Order: sequence, then structure tokens, then C-alpha cells
Amino acid sequence: GNSSSKPYATQAGIRAVEQHLKRIGVEAQVSCAHGRDFRYKIDYSLQEEPLVSLVIPTKGGSVLGEALEAIASSTSYSSYEIVLSADEGHVSSLRGQVDSLGFGRVVVASYAGEYNYSAAVNAGADVASGSYYVLLHDDIRITSTTWLEDLLRHCMRGDVGVVGPMICDFDGAIQQAGLFLVGGEVVPSSPGLYKDLPGYAYRPLSTQNLSAVSGVCLMTSKVVFESVRGLDILFPRIYGEIDYCLKVRNLGLLVVYTPEVKVEHRQGEGFRSVYDAGILSRESRFLESLGRRACGG
Repeated sequence: GNSSSKPYATQAGIRAVEQHLKRIGVEAQVSCAHGRDFRYKIDYSLQEEPLVSLVIPTKGGSVLGEALEAIASSTSYSSYEIVLSADEGHVSSLRGQVDSLGFGRVVVASYAGEYNYSAAVNAGADVASGSYYVLLHDDIRITSTTWLEDLLRHCMRGDVGVVGPMICDFDGAIQQAGLFLVGGEVVPSSPGLYKDLPGYAYRPLSTQNLSAVSGVCLMTSKVVFESVRGLDILFPRIYGEIDYCLKVRNLGLLVVYTPEVKVEHRQGEGFRSVYDAGILSRESRFLESLGRRACGG
């Protein structure tokens, strides 16, 4: 028979996981994941509700306005602030847009010089008040009301340094279910697959430790961020968050992907959609960085 004909076996599996967590002193609830037998979801207990800073590099515009509206309407977690970070040339117009939208809990940060995603993140973190940061693109849409709680359940674990969700197109196709490093290249997991399909070996629907997750949406703690000195500004457009994940892994901490949070992303419409003529030099720097991280340097 199939697995559905043996519901007692699934319940036995849930009890086994619960007993294991209890033995190692972890408070959590275990349930059947995505309604599929023998697939288990662990909801780690939230012992506190720390302030979370959503750090969003941006130049402003309608895409940002839609993202902020989605965050405000789809976030049940109350202890958060929004930190918008722009180069000095866009700060004035960005403040004007924020004032016109009337959002509370918004801080605007700035950095000197030309477009630089990593510098924007670092500038935002410098003025953030939260003990946890979420790096977000400005062309995203939040669809789950408990997205911050679900990310925190992992990020507040002592052995975790970074956690990231599934990133999808607006039509539900997966852009990436975490990232692998293969032969020096960054490879997205399960691209093109519909978000609710199990894929190969249930990978896209399984919480797991990976090489890296995307800066489209990435949670990390302030302590960890400061321990590795934030993002490396030598990566002004791409690879900054990948390099960050590698640095965090070198601390002995895990990089976790969870499909329990899904973030929709309008690829190519936001802050990072500007053509980068120096992409080849950035790739070269990333490969050099990858070699250093692999050697523990």
C-alpha cells in the first residue's frame, strides 16, 4: 500500500522526532510537513520577540512602495523596523517618498559614492536598532503573515548564522531554493519548478543546511554580522551575500534554507537591476574569496 494507508507510521515518526528533540533539550513542535507523509516540520519555540531590522537597499520608486505595502499588510510580527539605504544622490527623494507613504518605523540611511549593494547593506546595518537583520531586495512581495517568526525560529538557534527562504517568481515558479557552490560557480537549487512540487528527493520542500542563500531575503543576527564585519564592499553588485555566507560558515555556523517561508521576487525590476560592466572582475574576486574561505582564510 501507499504511505497514506499507514497514518500510524507517520505519527510514530513525529513522536520519534519529538523524543529526540526532548533528549537534546530543544523546545519545538513537530508536525507533518506540507501535508506529506513521513516529511516532518520542526517549529522551534520562540523564547522572546527581539527587534528585527529589515534592511532594504533601494533607490525608491513604485516597486519599493509596493514592497513596503506588502510588508505592512502581510507581517504579523510586531517588533520590526524598516531601514532603507540609498546612495547620497537618492536620499532626498527617498525621504520624500517615505513621508508621502506615511509608514511608521522607517529609518533612511545613506552611503557615499556610486552604486554599491554591499555598502548599502552595511550603511543600513550601521543605523539599525534590531538584534536581527533581514536583508531584503526592494522588488519583493511577502505572502506569509508569519514569515518573520518562521525565519527567527531558525536564526535564534545557537548553531545557525544565516537563514533564507524559498525565492519564487510572482507566478509561483522557483527562482532558487537555496544556493550550491559547484566548481566555483553559484548554482540555484530547483529553478523553474513550481513552488509546491516536491522536486528531486523533496529538496525544495525540505529545510536543510546549504552553502549559501540569496540576499533577496536573508536573516542574520547583529552579533554574527558584526563578527564578520558585514558585507565586503569589493562586491558592489553580486556575490556580496554569497561571500557573507561563506564567512559565516567559517565561524562554524550553519546556513539554513527553509521552504516554510516563500518570498516572491520581481527579478530585474529593483535596486540591483542596473547593468554591471565590471561583472567579470567581480567573478574573479569571488573565486579568489572562495579559495580563501575554503582554506579558512
